[in-house]
Amino acid sequence: MLLAPAAVALALRQKIAKDVTQALAQPDVKERLQRMEFDVAISGPENFEQQLRNDVEIFRKIAKQAGLIVR
Repeated sequence: MLLAPAAVALALRQKIAKDVTQALAQPDVKERLQRMEFDVAISGPENFEQQLRNDVEIFRKIAKQAGLIVR
């Protein structure tokens, strides 16, 4: 997972995503990650933001049910 400050321009986030995707497609990189038992899921910046929001909401509900959040 790669994260950047919210102020980073979309164009730069898209370039980073493209460059990382290209790097992860290299056979030697894929092989090395597989040997370390990494599962790679590639998603662009647009999808990641929504997934992160969804995850935060899920964990907020779990914390509230456990009595960790009183809101």
